Amino acid sequence: MSNADLGFIIPSRTGLQSYFAGLKLINSLLAMGLPVVWISRPFVVRTDAFPRGHTYQTGDFLILINRDSSGTRDRFFTKQIARRRGVVIHALLEQCDPVGYLLSAPKIAVYRGSGTWDCYLWYTECLRDMGFAHDCLTPSQISSGKLRGYDVYVQPGGDETWQAAALWPGGRDEIRTFLESGGNYIGSCGGLDVAGDADGAPLGSPQTVQTKFLNLVKYDCPRNLRRDDYPHDEWARKYFYHIDFNRYSQVTPVALGTRIPIRVRDRNSPVLFNYEEIISPGILYGAGPIAKDLSYPMRSVADFAPELMELDSPWMMPPEEAVRLLDGAAAIATAAFGKGKLVFFAPHPENPRNPEHFRLVANSLFYLTADGPDEVHKLKNAHTGISAPIKGKAASKGDFDRVQRELIETKDMCQRFIAGWSRFQSLESWSYKHVPEWLLKLPGYSRIRIPSLELETLRKHIETLSDMVFQLKTMQFAPIAESTDQRDHYLVEAAGLVSNTVLSMPNRLKIIRRGLEEAVVRLDDLEPHVDVIVKLRGRVDCFKQPSAASDELRGTWATLDLRQSQLNDAIWRDMMFYLDGKAEVSMYSVWRAGILGMESSGILPELGEMTDTMSQALVMFERALVPVEV
Repeated sequence: MSNADLGFIIPSRTGLQSYFAGLKLINSLLAMGLPVVWISRPFVVRTDAFPRGHTYQTGDFLILINRDSSGTRDRFFTKQIARRRGVVIHALLEQCDPVGYLLSAPKIAVYRGSGTWDCYLWYTECLRDMGFAHDCLTPSQISSGKLRGYDVYVQPGGDETWQAAALWPGGRDEIRTFLESGGNYIGSCGGLDVAGDADGAPLGSPQTVQTKFLNLVKYDCPRNLRRDDYPHDEWARKYFYHIDFNRYSQVTPVALGTRIPIRVRDRNSPVLFNYEEIISPGILYGAGPIAKDLSYPMRSVADFAPELMELDSPWMMPPEEAVRLLDGAAAIATAAFGKGKLVFFAPHPENPRNPEHFRLVANSLFYLTADGPDEVHKLKNAHTGISAPIKGKAASKGDFDRVQRELIETKDMCQRFIAGWSRFQSLESWSYKHVPEWLLKLPGYSRIRIPSLELETLRKHIETLSDMVFQLKTMQFAPIAESTDQRDHYLVEAAGLVSNTVLSMPNRLKIIRRGLEEAVVRLDDLEPHVDVIVKLRGRVDCFKQPSAASDELRGTWATLDLRQSQLNDAIWRDMMFYLDGKAEVSMYSVWRAGILGMESSGILPELGEMTDTMSQALVMFERALVPVEV
């Protein structure tokens, strides 16, 4: 570090909420152009928390602050916002020159299309919880070249066949070109499968489409496993999962949602910074890839450790068979394609049920986009300097009042929409355990899948937006912005970003509210289906494990299955089209449905974009209000 630099250290081995708050602060600083170094080798330095010196670890963050007027502002602002957000931060008392990666604010694109169900939402909420701004791209947007200009492309989990078909052929070509020119890739579960070299075989749920996968790595799920080696059908039915009897049925060693322990193979991999040799209780597994015998440049940095699982785990086959299947399979892998780098997860570190492993996603993003590692003084200066101010009409108090009124009306419609799902909630929990075994062998076997995460995310976005608008209003943004001294770059830039966002919000909120109104009407139309399904389930409940096949039960079951499939399709084709802008069918109905290519802007992506922009604007405005001389 030069004589002109001094700054702070944010330790990464803290409580989960403090860690998330620290990442949000770091991403805010990166967005404003402040240099941040991700430490790759332990070093000793004196700080205000440890005046006699302390060893800071791999994965900690070093914030560099210039010793000039802008640095004075940045130093005071960083301490102030860290204290307000509950971030553990240590001020340097001496100069140091550790080895690390120079970070930058990554531009992230997340796939939002057929085959992801709510898996893409797992990633968007994971990224948002850590302060990573991102955009969601549909297959048509990817095919049209919109991926260019991003640093990282995220392919979420889901049905890899649907995803491949939705991207074929234009999206596939764009992704490959993106990586060849230096872009980067993160894929979880189905996002790993679709990166493989399958050439048209209908994987996962059987489809009639013939499509090519992305062919980024030499990996193909059906050639990787021989299903006949793992006799698991009877075990699977024990847990009431549909089993499809074709040669491509997926081999599933444990039930969906099981957390499988992980054994770290390469502790020097930046993806695994701050992880010990064993990750236990493990990362959530969703019937994902079982990748063995990987070929260069794809390599495993962490493997599944099934022998560490409890004997009473929710096995989907005899435990000894499941352990044999998972033993030596890659849980986390890295690869290269062209000039780009790739990170793969067979399980789901982004799943909201295990947020303690969100760190793996953050580590991957930093690994894929950072410069280094090298000594700090050798890394290039990341300070972007003064950019051109964002111009636009300054938002007035009346503009804020209009936004607040629109938010109140949108919030009311949102609550009405969420309340409309109350009758549907009970449909998801109906049990099949009393159903005769022979019924479970019949085709069909649909279940109702309620978009609970989508509804919760909708509510959270609107409340977050309301809070931020209120906070800006109480900070007296309008009068301050109107009297802005043009020489104060920070205030001019913050005022422009806030104003442009606030002025556009009323029309955007009206469009969202109209979408919610249409969705409420559609919900009302589905009420008769609910009544029929409840009655049919009641009739099935009357049968008490008959010893022989019953024609009456068989007919009732077929009608129930059809009704539930139709309701599922209506929910995920129509309701999801309003909510997240992609029409598909529920994962419990994929055995009879094809690919739906309908796309729209979607309520959730629109709200997410506004939330990200307002969050950045609020931080910039807070920074602008810090005095130059403190």
